[in-house]
Amino acid sequence: MMMQAALTGGGVALGWKGTAGEFLRHRQLIEVPAHRIDVDGGVFLVARHDRRPSQALDTFSEWLVEQATAETE
Repeated sequence: MMMQAALTGGGVALGWKGTAGEFLRHRQLIEVPAHRIDVDGGVFLVARHDRRPSQALDTFSEWLVEQATAETE
């Protein structure tokens, strides 16, 4: 349901390779952070490919990256 919401422009989704991978390969969704964070299981933050990132999405993405990197350091 999260992937479908992201596909229809209803927000972003946080998913694993198994749930987001095909959508990324087919360029239906894009990864939101500018860089990947290596975590076990390959988690992606994705949004619809033709949506322009908003300030709120950028802020959330930056916060999420900070949280993830703080946990791995």
